Amino acid sequence: RETDTMAGSVCSSWYFLRFASPHADDFAFDREAVQRWLPVDLYAGGAEHATGHLLYARFFTRVLADAGLIDFREPFPLLRSQGVVHASDGRRMSKSRPETVVTPDDVVARHGADALRAHVLFIAPFEANVIWDDSAISGVVRWMERVRKVVGERGGEGNEGNEREWESTREEDEALVRGLHRTVRKVSGDIEAFKFNTAIAALMSFTSQMLEAQAHVGPAAWQECCDGLVRMVAPFTPDLAEELWLALDRDGSIHSQSWPQWQDELAADEMATVVVQINGKLRARVAVPAASGEDETAALVLADETIAGLLAGRQTKRMIVVAGRLVNVVV
Repeated sequence: RETDTMAGSVCSSWYFLRFASPHADDFAFDREAVQRWLPVDLYAGGAEHATGHLLYARFFTRVLADAGLIDFREPFPLLRSQGVVHASDGRRMSKSRPETVVTPDDVVARHGADALRAHVLFIAPFEANVIWDDSAISGVVRWMERVRKVVGERGGEGNEGNEREWESTREEDEALVRGLHRTVRKVSGDIEAFKFNTAIAALMSFTSQMLEAQAHVGPAAWQECCDGLVRMVAPFTPDLAEELWLALDRDGSIHSQSWPQWQDELAADEMATVVVQINGKLRARVAVPAASGEDETAALVLADETIAGLLAGRQTKRMIVVAGRLVNVVV
């Protein structure tokens, strides 16, 4: 007689309770530990897996709550399901069809793990399905090179024995510091909202602003901006951030540092309106930071809800971008 009759998801329907007290030997979970740590703040997973697992996890959580063993009825207050990366021909990647699979190891060998991580987060909104394009990663690689350049060229400035005089004005220093505070506010909000692509776009824009200003900004403002930039890129490019943190001659690991804070009075936006066309026809106007470059402008336009809806299910052939002014999507 077959005894294995329950779905596989049942076996993992309560493991999050065990995580709160994994070394308990005499009981499934410690009630005090569960009360302290749970429910789970965020559940991120593929839509198909999460739906099946969620069904059983919610059921068992409610059973345990009805039995008085836990004090909550919903195990996961927030669920976010990521999109699927498709092969370059549009087919869904599958282990049963090796020709559709892009091996991460190959991409890492060419560009590094940081570039792959940042590119996957940058190419589309978190929930969107995307078609893999090997050549598209070059934009993120160029941005990482700019970050290394902008921090490396004046990174140790102000350290003992490495002083240098720079011509700067109060206005130039303030403009760059304002750009930092706007970027901290934008990236902080986007991370909370799972808008990782627009967070990286904002970092790209600020990197460009720093490159343009580096010959005209004094050491104090420059160090503040380098410090903030490295802290912000750390979640997306952790290895690069660690390297640059050492270049700045800071103590400890970048990943044990606090997240930068912004001041509202310094974070007031300077925005530009981008005209968005699809096949040459006006479809929307999208506000972007005035300092946005081509890559940043394109990412912010594609993240706009109206444009994303108009392009859903359609393959983009090319994009014509005039930074901060115009985007024409050809489909």
